[in-house]
Amino acid sequence: MNNLSKKYKLRVYALLFLVLVFVFRITLLIRTRDSSTYTSLDFYNLIQIGSVIMLAVLLLKYKSLIIRLKNQSINFFIALFILGIISGIWSENLFYSSYRAFEAFILFMACITILNYNSYDYMQIEKLFLKIVLIIGALSFVGLLLRRDSLSLAGLHNNSYTITGAILASYCFGGLMEPEWYKNRRKLLKRYLAFGLFLTILGTSLGSFLSFLTAVLIIMTLSPKKSKTFIFIILLVAAVIVIGVINADAIQEIILINKDAEEIEGLNGRTRLWEMYLDMIYEKPFLGWGFDIIARSAEFYTTNTHFFLISILGGMGLLGILVFFIGFIMLIRELFKYLSQKLPSYLGFIGGLAAAFVNGGSKGYIGEHIYPESLTFLLILTFFSICYQRLYLNARR
Repeated sequence: MNNLSKKYKLRVYALLFLVLVFVFRITLLIRTRDSSTYTSLDFYNLIQIGSVIMLAVLLLKYKSLIIRLKNQSINFFIALFILGIISGIWSENLFYSSYRAFEAFILFMACITILNYNSYDYMQIEKLFLKIVLIIGALSFVGLLLRRDSLSLAGLHNNSYTITGAILASYCFGGLMEPEWYKNRRKLLKRYLAFGLFLTILGTSLGSFLSFLTAVLIIMTLSPKKSKTFIFIILLVAAVIVIGVINADAIQEIILINKDAEEIEGLNGRTRLWEMYLDMIYEKPFLGWGFDIIARSAEFYTTNTHFFLISILGGMGLLGILVFFIGFIMLIRELFKYLSQKLPSYLGFIGGLAAAFVNGGSKGYIGEHIYPESLTFLLILTFFSICYQRLYLNARR
């Protein structure tokens, strides 16, 4: 394929640097704030806001880099953040809702630009994608260690870096079920799979663990390899998922540290939170309360809704959930069209995105402000959309 000019690559590196500054800020430079100070500005905020503003300026300056993914599902996910910006009009905090959605929109556009203009070559894009996700996972993990006074398995529990780990491990597992698209790809994916599993298991997050197992089940069901061993593994994974959902305390001692059965069955109190959020959603069903605001406006203050569909519905109402489901259904169709042609990463994309959406049932990192794992989701969605356009749509023209 044709190589991109050095000018374009330098611009991409500038955007990538600012994205990593943002990740550095939200993983390593974290401080605890209560419900009365969550909108206050300090030096850490200025780093975050500054990086986003500089990204916006560069994207406007380098507007020739912005790719147009016409008639694809990714446009509806972009539209969701644009709607979030507009939702500031009816939010109780106009600046907060509009800025948080604007921040997500800018980072999304930066991800699209970085991956699309890094190279026209699939191998180079995949390698960059994996490197960025590894950096996000590593910084998230190191950030947690720095916030702990002592090192213990209980202290490593987290539902942030584990999501990145589950998405990465699921993508790599799917990739290993595919042909060798380029030299040493399998060796590369095994290394990243090991790192992804390290994060997923060490964080002892039931949501991330089950999302990875779900992704494995889907991948192996769709894989052309149907030996007796494969069928046995499929049944084994399915059994573990069923046990984890129906009788969570059965796997408590295996993967969960410092939790009791009552806590797990109550989803760490999330069911009570969801009931509270649903009561609020009934009050403003059509447009919601404003982007990323419902968890902070509720009677009991939390940092997120712990369920991405509630985040979208609570923030942007039925209009927002309609935009999401149109995009989601289109994405499923695109994945199966891509799968039908057995194109590069066809199982990796399905596995990674499956893990991402399943994990959204335990943390509202889709449809709220940007977490490190939100960027992981945006990156894999972007990577797939670029491959779908270049390898599927362009090949049919």
